[in-house]
Amino acid sequence: MPSEPRPQDLLPEERHLALALGIEALLFAGATLVFAFRAQGLLADINATALALWPGSQPIPDPPERFWLALALSMMTMITYIGIMGWRDVRRNLVLVPVLLLSKLCSSVVGVSLTFTQGSPGYLALPLSDFPIFLVTAFLYVRVLRAQRLRAGAA
Repeated sequence: MPSEPRPQDLLPEERHLALALGIEALLFAGATLVFAFRAQGLLADINATALALWPGSQPIPDPPERFWLALALSMMTMITYIGIMGWRDVRRNLVLVPVLLLSKLCSSVVGVSLTFTQGSPGYLALPLSDFPIFLVTAFLYVRVLRAQRLRAGAA
């Protein structure tokens, strides 16, 4: 497999995109922490900001299921795209597989955690559906990586 290009080998447009993606990754990581540790207060903050900017506007209603549904739908759309791209050209798009693995592992761990911290076994639906996907995909992904290394070593 070819090594990653060094920054000086990148086109200016590639460097700009890489910088933007790095900044976005930091923003996404920060948002993840907010979602994890301030989920309830987050919507109150969003509503307060919206009302300050647009007086008289309607706040996100409580309970905020539609807000979280939008985020869940965006994640499901992303992992569907990863599945389609992997199916279409597994070699070129293999780099996307860890994103799918991370998503499935995260939802499984959070589901188990919520089961114990919230006392509701309904949260087990998350690891019961997502952890088998994680295991099968991780197994197959590791097999591909090993096969590629063997082929590269034989060449």
